[in-house]
Amino acid sequence: MLARILDERGQGLMLAALSMTVIVGLLALVADAGTYLHEKQEIRKAADAAALAGAAELTAAGCGVCAATQTAMDYVERNGIDPGDPDTTVQVITPYEGDPNKIAVTISRDVEFLFGPVVGIDVAEAEVLAVAGVVSGSEDYAIVVLGDSACPGFKQSGSANLTVANGGIMINSDCNEALKKTGSGDLTATVIHYFDEGDYSIGGSGDVDPTPAPVGERVDDPLQDWVPPALGAPAPGSAGTAASPQLTHLTGSSNKTVYPGTYYGGLKISGSGDVTFEPGIYIMAGGGMDLGGSGNKVGDGVMFYNTNDPSHPTGAGDYDQIKFTGSGNVEFSPYPDDPYAGMLFWQDPLNTEDFDISGSGNVIEGIFYLPTAKLDISGSGDIGAVQFIVGQFEKTGSGDLTVTYQEYVEVEGGVAIRLVG
Repeated sequence: MLARILDERGQGLMLAALSMTVIVGLLALVADAGTYLHEKQEIRKAADAAALAGAAELTAAGCGVCAATQTAMDYVERNGIDPGDPDTTVQVITPYEGDPNKIAVTISRDVEFLFGPVVGIDVAEAEVLAVAGVVSGSEDYAIVVLGDSACPGFKQSGSANLTVANGGIMINSDCNEALKKTGSGDLTATVIHYFDEGDYSIGGSGDVDPTPAPVGERVDDPLQDWVPPALGAPAPGSAGTAASPQLTHLTGSSNKTVYPGTYYGGLKISGSGDVTFEPGIYIMAGGGMDLGGSGNKVGDGVMFYNTNDPSHPTGAGDYDQIKFTGSGNVEFSPYPDDPYAGMLFWQDPLNTEDFDISGSGNVIEGIFYLPTAKLDISGSGDIGAVQFIVGQFEKTGSGDLTVTYQEYVEVEGGVAIRLVG
């Protein structure tokens, strides 16, 4: 009996040893597979960036093909790939498949396995192909940064994710950090373009998808010829007049209604009461606008123009910000009629005060037109169907933000550069 027990114990030890061998082998293969996938992801990023950068040169005067090839190789190296490494092969082809508007970048790299030799696999080849091209037609830019020398023109930091749904980003700046991305938040859009005399900087652990790509032309300000509304009679309920600008402050817990017209000295809302904005055009002649408190602010068919009181350009009549600082929802739809169809927020180009969204409410649709000012978003509310046409753009903080593109005006200039294969 004792011999049988000892014999069975011996068999159990053998089975345990075999099981451990199998488990260790599987873990080793998983580790090697992880190494392979990581290496392939790295060369994928480099190939995509190189193809997009090279495609941007295909429209250049002179030898666009020469410039495209050299630029693509430069971007391969900028993304950590050494073409001189004997284990790495880089190939750039343009025209690609006979199309002079396409460029292909192929990168292959031998990945050595640490545990694979146990099962007879010493090395595996990781290979990727990225094809980019010049696509006819305008891009669907949800965020356009107009500032030629804004540095950075576009900035994202913190842990928040920024998602541009169905639209892209275009940055006119020639700064070497035209786009600056830090922190752990992700940045996602259909395209991310910057003027090719500038550059970009990406740090932190957050992903950027797709890789920013240069384009050969800035975009034009699509609204530069629009004529702003003229100052008029004080709005009903305005505390200020043209002769004596004064901030209109609405507070308390009761619900209120505000009316279109000119607010000489600006408008401030606080408290817990809901506020309804009647349809029409609201002009802030100095003092800006502060939407705070916990009450909801709702307005259909509204437009806000933020300027100063030219007859009293200091004090209450001076230029000031528009700010969203409250926790209540902000739900506005834009002015529907010509000549301002689609406009929601418009800031005088002489007003360089930041537009600050730090609250947690939502804005649902319309154009934000701040040609010389920065749009600074640190709040957590989603912003719906919009176009941001601004001097600078900054997203900070921990609140995720989703922006959904809606074309209210066509943005012309630049060229469409996309991954096409």
